[in-house]
Formats: sequence, C-alpha cells, structure tokens
Amino acid sequence: MPVVTSPRVRRALAAAVLFMLLALPLQAAAATGVTFTLARKSAFAHTTTDMLSQRAASLFQGQTYAVTGRSADSLWVRLDMAGLHTEAWILVAFGTISGDLARVPVVTPSAGAAPTAAISAGTGVSATTGLTTTVEATPLPASSYFPTDLPVIPTVSQTARDIYQRGLALGNNPNAFSKVGDCQSVVPYFLAAFDYGNYALGPYAGLQATIDNFSGSWARESIATNRGFNVATVFVPLWADPERCLRNESPLACELRLNRPSFVLITMETWWGGDPSGYESYLRRIVEAAIARGSVPILGTKADNIEGNGGINGVIVKLAQEYDVPLWNFWAAVQPLPNHGLHPDGFHLTWERNYYDNPANLQYAWPIRNLTAAQAIEAVWRGVSAP
Repeated sequence: MPVVTSPRVRRALAAAVLFMLLALPLQAAAATGVTFTLARKSAFAHTTTDMLSQRAASLFQGQTYAVTGRSADSLWVRLDMAGLHTEAWILVAFGTISGDLARVPVVTPSAGAAPTAAISAGTGVSATTGLTTTVEATPLPASSYFPTDLPVIPTVSQTARDIYQRGLALGNNPNAFSKVGDCQSVVPYFLAAFDYGNYALGPYAGLQATIDNFSGSWARESIATNRGFNVATVFVPLWADPERCLRNESPLACELRLNRPSFVLITMETWWGGDPSGYESYLRRIVEAAIARGSVPILGTKADNIEGNGGINGVIVKLAQEYDVPLWNFWAAVQPLPNHGLHPDGFHLTWERNYYDNPANLQYAWPIRNLTAAQAIEAVWRGVSAP
C-alpha cells in the first residue's frame, strides 16, 4: 500500500530535496579547491565571457569566491555566488587566483545572455550592433581639469608588470606593440618614421635600442586605428578589415588577436557631443580588453580641448589611475609650444619632420608627439622587463 503523508511532511521532504540540489554546485565548487579574490576596488561579474554581456553582480576589493569553471583560454573564471539566478563570470586579470587553475574544468557559459541594457544617460554607438544606443554615464568633472602637473613619461606599477608577465604566458610578443586610435594615430604621421628610417635622434640616441626592439610595430597598419575611429567604433565589426579579421570580429579584437602585442598605445582624441560620459564607458572597455589579453595599456592624453573643460583628459587620467596602468601625458608635453602645438582650428597638430638634431623642430607638435610616445613605450618596456 502507498504511504500517505501529510501536506506538511511532503513540503518538508520537497524542501530537503531542493536544499540538496542547491548544494550540488557548492560541493562541485569546493572540490576544485580554487578561489578568486578581487584585487581592484570594485568590478562587475558578467553573465558570459564578454565585457558587453549583462552584469550579474558587483564585487568589491578583497572579496573571495570559489571558482566553479574557467573559459577555454583561462582568461575568465566562473564564480560560485549564492543566490544568483545567472552565471557570474569575471576576468582573471581583475584579481588573484589561489590554487591550480589548470585543474578547474573548462565550461561554456550558458547561452542567451543579453548584452548590457541601458543604464543611464549618454548616447553612443553599440559595440555589438553599430546602432545608436544608450550607454552608462558618470558625472562630469565638477570643474575644469588640465593635467599639466602630471609627468609626460609614465612610471611603471606592479600592476603593469603583472599584466605583462601574464601576457607573455599567454603567448604575447615582447617585441610588438599596437596602436588604438583615430586620425592622429595613423600611418605615416604617428611613429612610422622610426620604421621608415626618416628620423635623426640627435640628443635622444639612447632611444635606438627601443626602436630596434619594436621594429615593425612603428609603421604597422593597426586594424584598431583609422581616421574615422573613436572609442566606440573599435568595437563595431563593420569597421574591421574583412580580409584580415574573422566574421563578426571587432577591429580591436582582431588587432589583439593578430598582433599579440605586449603593449597597447591608446590615443583617442575625438568624441561626439563633447560629453565625456560615453567616452569613459567605451575607453574603459578598451582598457579591460587589453588587460584581458595580457597587453599593457598605455593611455595617452590629448593636446586639444574641444570639449571646453578638459573633461576627456580628465577621464583618461582617471582610468589610468583606476586601473593602475601607464599614462603618457601628451597634454603636458605640448603646453610649452607655440599655440600649444595646435593649428588655429584648435585640434590639428603642427607638423615638422622627426629630426631631433635640429632644435627648431622641437617647437612643433608632431615631432614632440612621436618623441614622447617613443619615450613612453621605452619607459614602460624597460619598467616591466626589469628584474
């Protein structure tokens, strides 16, 4: 005869079964013996291994979670976060791993996670569709900001050294850097002379070793650099080179995959509307994409102030400090030049050849831009390579 139980007993049994089922993932997580501890002040976990996917949870510095899975390239780990109804993935580069990550099973994120929804004001170009969409915004600077007091050439932090070493482990080329930029970063104007041989170092002869080490990168036609680019379009597959890039691959992802750079020089001057809130959203994604691939981001400030209050340079400095990555302060480098190195339009840089044995050439912005960019790359390269 079937055993008859009361509704209360049946509910108790069901609850016990549900508890056992819920406990299974926790047991699996504990079995890996691997944990992730966030090293940044804060970060978002995402529903998939994509910075553009939906945010799953907020994490804060020092918090530790069991790792239940990893991506095939070991760039992302899945965290055990009780109470979530979605998976929680985060970049390994944002924290420290305790235990042997290689023993954690490779898992595929659950399908169907939607891209991040609109959060607050600000408009831009969607990184996935190329359509205009709302992007996250942060408050504008309370007052004008001009980073004249910060050094032109960056110093190197332990964070940058860690990113570099991790990139070498992932197979990055220590003799390669990539450019991510707009019209003021294109060949032949920006840095290409160091590959073409159209330069004279004069008192800066010590740069020759750096020029030799990165031979081929100076004049490289970066897929992530174009006259019409800004911080959003580098994420739009429509702008990628169809002959070199994979289907639906963005220019930035394509450049990082093909060149495998140890360093990424990011110099984006142009932005729509003059509002730096959307600029920050996309620049943040560029920085995080580089870090995820083990490429040290070098953020460059710009010479112009078309937005009026220095807000974009404020964002650039803010993110360099937040992510603890090198800052090349080009703004400070051009301040002593006639008209601050700008044409009357307030945007385009004054031009002269890269012959540094002629002091008169150092009164123009383009020679200063190429010189200080090369010096920044040298400082970061030597800084991360030092024992």
